[in-house]
Amino acid sequence: MKQERFTTHKIVFIALMAALVYVLTLFRFPLLNSKVHFANAMCLLSGLLLGPVGGGLAAGIGSGLYDLVGGYGLDGVIITVVSKFLMAFICCRKPKRICV
Repeated sequence: MKQERFTTHKIVFIALMAALVYVLTLFRFPLLNSKVHFANAMCLLSGLLLGPVGGGLAAGIGSGLYDLVGGYGLDGVIITVVSKFLMAFICCRKPKRICV
């Protein structure tokens, strides 16, 4: 199994996508008793562009940073980081062939 290495180029793109996730979480608008933001779409896009681990890190760091700055508790930050990481991770994984 080939071990993946993070180059400086990939680390910079992970940080850039995390910053974009953070910024897009700031912009919200109300819709039918809820608030809609585009951060989830950015999390999925980061997973598609950076791969499962890189995209998951970008999505988790960006959303977790928003919760941390927003004053949510540490348990909320951890739940957000894990859920957004998994969202981006699962988004870009190749499905296994089930049919013959």
